[in-house]
Amino acid sequence: KKGFDVNAMRGLAESYRQIGDFENAGKWYGYVVNTHYAKAEDLLNYGQVLMREQHYELARDQFSRFSKLNPKDARGPRLLEACRRYQRAIPKAIRYTIAPLPFNSKQADFAAIPYHDGLLFSSARIKNRIVDRKNDRDGGKFLDLWYVTRTDSVNWGSPKLLKGKFNTRFHEATAVYDKLHSTFFFTRNNFDKGKIRNDKEGMVNLKIFYAKLKEGEEWDELRELPFDSDDYSVGHPSLTSDGKMLFFASNMPGGYGGTDIWYSLNSDSGWTNPVNLGPLVNTVGNELFPQIQADGNLFFSSDGHGGQGGLDIYLSRATPRGWGDIRHLPAPINSPQDDFSYVLAADGASGYFSSDRPGGAGGDDLWSFRILSPTFQGRIVRSSNNAPLADAFVTLTDLKSGAQERAITTAEGRFGFVLQPDRRYTARIVRDGFASQTFPLNTREGNAHRRQDETIALGQRPLVLDGLVRDARSGNALRGAEVSMLPGGKKVSSVGGGTFEFDLEPGRTYTLVAERLGYQAAQITFSTELSPKANRMRTILEMHPKIAQMQLIGKVLNRNNQPIPETEIFLIDLEAKDESKVCAGSDGQFSFYLKPNREYQLVARHFGYRAGQQKFTSPGKQKQMLPLTVFLDLPGVGKATALKNIYYDSGASFLREEAAEELQKLYQFLVGHPSVRVEIASHTDSRGSAAANLQLSKRRALAVANYLTFLGLA
Repeated sequence: KKGFDVNAMRGLAESYRQIGDFENAGKWYGYVVNTHYAKAEDLLNYGQVLMREQHYELARDQFSRFSKLNPKDARGPRLLEACRRYQRAIPKAIRYTIAPLPFNSKQADFAAIPYHDGLLFSSARIKNRIVDRKNDRDGGKFLDLWYVTRTDSVNWGSPKLLKGKFNTRFHEATAVYDKLHSTFFFTRNNFDKGKIRNDKEGMVNLKIFYAKLKEGEEWDELRELPFDSDDYSVGHPSLTSDGKMLFFASNMPGGYGGTDIWYSLNSDSGWTNPVNLGPLVNTVGNELFPQIQADGNLFFSSDGHGGQGGLDIYLSRATPRGWGDIRHLPAPINSPQDDFSYVLAADGASGYFSSDRPGGAGGDDLWSFRILSPTFQGRIVRSSNNAPLADAFVTLTDLKSGAQERAITTAEGRFGFVLQPDRRYTARIVRDGFASQTFPLNTREGNAHRRQDETIALGQRPLVLDGLVRDARSGNALRGAEVSMLPGGKKVSSVGGGTFEFDLEPGRTYTLVAERLGYQAAQITFSTELSPKANRMRTILEMHPKIAQMQLIGKVLNRNNQPIPETEIFLIDLEAKDESKVCAGSDGQFSFYLKPNREYQLVARHFGYRAGQQKFTSPGKQKQMLPLTVFLDLPGVGKATALKNIYYDSGASFLREEAAEELQKLYQFLVGHPSVRVEIASHTDSRGSAAANLQLSKRRALAVANYLTFLGLA
């Protein structure tokens, strides 16, 4: 070996890596990997150190060598992909704002959780200047549990050691409590009742201890969890809001690699045997610091999923196939340094995490974050000259609830929307004379969408024909008519509302032919010699029914002989058990084709009116038109018109699809009864603070009002 000892250099490099001195760790690992005695783990560790220093090109070389030696190890491909991803310029992070907490110390401060009116956190700061004990592993101070109060929205008090029997002369950290603050879990060295316990190799492992509050501030005796062991570590507890499920990190047998995330259930007979979260969450690397949220989202940190460097923070959700749906949180939450212990505050829009990145007081530090509402905003311009387009319609559709918002561009072509996190949307832009555009938007975690000053260019369309096909007798719009345009032979079908559309060329003469079953063909010829400036033309094709069939021509009226438009009309063939449906036109008229000598039942329904129904038998003659008038009565005085309750997703104010259906009924009723006034009120459940629930109730009521206004209610 002539003057060097690879094992000594490897040990030195690993020592520097363990204490966070990555510059020196990289120096010594560089010596090791350039010898013939380098191991696969040396290449992996050296690559991760290089990632911490943002040397992604050099790190890729190490992970490529590691993958050749260990082709079945998933860490190699994951970390290679991470290097390729982060070699590209990282976009400016505008999903979060972050800041270090002002009471960080030069020692380690991490794992903050909301506690009473402040934060409970772990720290190695000096607690006794007379006795300054250091641990043997890295020469750092021993960790303790500390508590700090928040004096106002900006300022904090002075941190103090947590009261009770929890802190000792060894490590205590990463605590959690139940929602009543009556049961307290925390991580400690394997030290209890004045005795320290080692495993077979002489290592002092970690255990989770817990205690229950007796009365006042008195706690009963500390107890271990049944799956604690002297032979492996168990730590980083996180409890569900109902106290029935405890997540934790452990290197116990049966895992997938270094440290895995596990959970145990609180049953009548005590805590159950731990269950591993599985290979989608756990890797051959280390998964640590689980934090389960009230909505079921699980945040955790890992160095095995191929993040940005060091420990990175991930989100996982329970799926029908187990825990998975892994998402990497974006910058600035994650960085090339260690990032871990991510927890949300009660408002769901802010929280805390820990990191050893630059900008703190030293070592691991506590950081606060606030989630910015993602936005979609920008301007619409002409593609030909980038001139702004005013009066363009931008419609945003929430794909989860079906709720829509609309904006009209200003004279400068500008528009804007505030989006909700963790949603998928479609945006559609429509402007007369221009080709429309539709595209998706996504605000899911790890793929946050915030588009500042987006410029969207619309190309000018050719001359457009807006057409309508309707029944010549009843005036009802006809859906499903096939409309052909000559010359060219292009064909379209009329859609709901009887409408269709063609692109035209100026200075041409066209013929339109409409065909539909049960109707005579309709034809019209027109010219585009004098094209309108708005680039749109309109025409109506009226189709006459064929009298080869018997036809029912009806009208829906109220008791004042006024038509009731948009009434749903159902015709039931009582012999064939067949049902047809149409909607009455603006004049209340409708029509059906009948078979001779058949018994029918006709039902008319309109929100705000009592349903009307009639039974009749069609005559035996084939070519005949039957008139029929249906009268609908208003509900009597004191009789109620029922609407179903409207429900919302937890913590959300967007309207679901079923809510929109109910509100459309309410809109129809109010249009038919202009003197009626309604009061809109909304509620929440008991979760969350009173202030947050009040704001959520207001947003929900406003969503209903906005939707009714969107439908056209003044």
